[in-house]
Amino acid sequence: MSDNTYKHFGIDIQQIALIAFDRSENSLIDIKAMCFEIALFEDIESKSVHIQVGIEDGLGIIERMPLVGDEKIVISYRTPSFDDYVEAEFDVHQHSVINKSKERVRQYSIYGISPEAKTNIVSSVDASYKLSGSETVKAVYDTYFKSNKTLEVSDSFGTQYSIGNGRQPFHFIDQIIEDSQSEKYPASNYVFYETLDRKYHFKTLDELMQGDVVQDFYFADAGKKIASGGFASDTIFPYQVITDVEVMAGIRGLDRLVAGGYRNSVKVVDPVTKTFSERTFDYLTDDKLTQIAKHKTIPKETSFLKDNTENIHSRLIRSTVLPPPSPASIVRQGIADGVGDYLAEGAPSTLDFFTNEEIVPEGSLTSIFDQPEEDNTSSLQGTTVGGLTVGGAVGSFGTDSTSTDSLQGTTVGGLTVGGAADEFGTLLGPGADITFFEERVTADTDPQYFYPKRRHDFAHLDVASRVLFNTISINCSVSGISDIHVGQVVNIFIPQESNDEEMMNMYNIFYGGDAGLNDAKFLITKVQHGFSFTKSVYVTTFTCVKNSFASSVKTEAQRLTGGVGDALTSPLKDVVRSIF
Repeated sequence: MSDNTYKHFGIDIQQIALIAFDRSENSLIDIKAMCFEIALFEDIESKSVHIQVGIEDGLGIIERMPLVGDEKIVISYRTPSFDDYVEAEFDVHQHSVINKSKERVRQYSIYGISPEAKTNIVSSVDASYKLSGSETVKAVYDTYFKSNKTLEVSDSFGTQYSIGNGRQPFHFIDQIIEDSQSEKYPASNYVFYETLDRKYHFKTLDELMQGDVVQDFYFADAGKKIASGGFASDTIFPYQVITDVEVMAGIRGLDRLVAGGYRNSVKVVDPVTKTFSERTFDYLTDDKLTQIAKHKTIPKETSFLKDNTENIHSRLIRSTVLPPPSPASIVRQGIADGVGDYLAEGAPSTLDFFTNEEIVPEGSLTSIFDQPEEDNTSSLQGTTVGGLTVGGAVGSFGTDSTSTDSLQGTTVGGLTVGGAADEFGTLLGPGADITFFEERVTADTDPQYFYPKRRHDFAHLDVASRVLFNTISINCSVSGISDIHVGQVVNIFIPQESNDEEMMNMYNIFYGGDAGLNDAKFLITKVQHGFSFTKSVYVTTFTCVKNSFASSVKTEAQRLTGGVGDALTSPLKDVVRSIF
């Protein structure tokens, strides 16, 4: 963008039109001259963009069209000097109470939402998918929305088995978001949202935070010269000026503690294998979360968390703890493990599924049976292996049935224990024909078992990252700029509030006040474009967040302690100094 043609608070509107419900040739009405205000909205937590159009109607459009809730709004606009127009289409879903502004003239607002939102409401996902999370989102998007908007996707890994169960596409995508795992970003904190540049996004918050900076903004006067070092320009241009700043959220330590941002645990129970596992997150020691700036908001050395190890935030997940066996373990002959999977004859590698990777040497019973080494089946009477009792038939729940002497013929890890087993773990006699069990439990016949959800592997990181990513949240208003969108990264420079001579000419040290650092970055999570035609003003307001500090809390506190301490008397002075 060039500042030569830039108009402060200006806007170039090519068209604002209302299309009637019948979509006829004469159904398009240019309402640009009738608008007194327009607002457009993006939100990283919303799957649709929105519009609100204020109309001063002296033509009786409501009666002439009439407005029935099946109209469309189309708009094309840009910031002066920007090359590309923003072109957006909305489905009308509501109009406000009508107010008379003057005789024969009425004012009202029309509200619109992206067409995909209406498509979502009238659609249901009845299919199942055996794909990665990102591939499933692509398939659902292409199948149900058939949109000409671009879908940008960050790849996830691992195959998921997901069933639509008649849910709306957006609701189904929420499930995919919850279960999708990123190989690059351990927190796997996926979001799905729309922006006004005709794009949908399926990405992780971590990836967004590491995006390139698209613009620098300053809470300072236009034309001010900036000291050299790391900034895009040595001069602040009008479109970079922040006209208003509102701090939306500061450090809410108690809330974040309760929500699991600082410490949490995820416990998982596998009802099939009767296995329990636990994953924990500790803010002080865990370095797997992506930080938009360098420093954590709580110093490790002095944190109250250091001496308090309890996890007050925990959740229980039912899932598959152990990995599923390979299809090669399904054979015609062999014994069944504790979940009814078939172990190949003479294949000790399959034993690691229930022995914690301890392979039984040929002729040895020690690893599993905790008995002296014997290669004698008579010594195995009553011994249970993975839910299978040797020396007796086993029922569907692993309980002893009737005794049998027919245990010869099957070898696992060099250990001969008896005949084959059916799909319920029941021992069959020697020579029993079980060919009908071949390929009985496969990825096609039991996909939920072969493609288990692994959310418990990363949920502890996901929870913490979502709680912490808006540790600092501020609202900034700037002169209208049409190419600012949710999910982008910007630099925000706000003067340090201090009467200290050393700091008076600095930008906020925790937001990113050092020109030599690249830690002034914020992630945009909400955008509102507002046009007032009566005032000829175009303002863009955006909410941006930060999950970490540009400067070390401990370092800055120690630097300032002397000044604070000089204003105090003992013993309070000693107390303050002891904190640091």
